Amino acid sequence: MKRPTGIVVVAILMYLGATLLAVGYLWRLRAWARTASITCIGFGMIFALLGILLSLPDPFVGVLAWQVFVVAVDLGFLLYLTRPHVAKAFGT
Repeated sequence: MKRPTGIVVVAILMYLGATLLAVGYLWRLRAWARTASITCIGFGMIFALLGILLSLPDPFVGVLAWQVFVVAVDLGFLLYLTRPHVAKAFGT
């Protein structure tokens, strides 16, 4: 089933808008932005791990490698955002 082009464009624009908004508030070191980022990254990591587990019965190497990469990057972001000096910079 092919997705309509308009839906894809709207989804990409919404993603870009949300990303720019989040980066803007992270740049200003808002405490809630750090908490929201940790929460969203955690959910993304959970879904990536679910994707890995669900693809194991019939694995496609490219997708599996990408999901492992996503989990590694998410873990790096989480470790950075939970460091004491970063939490202090955000005022938490």
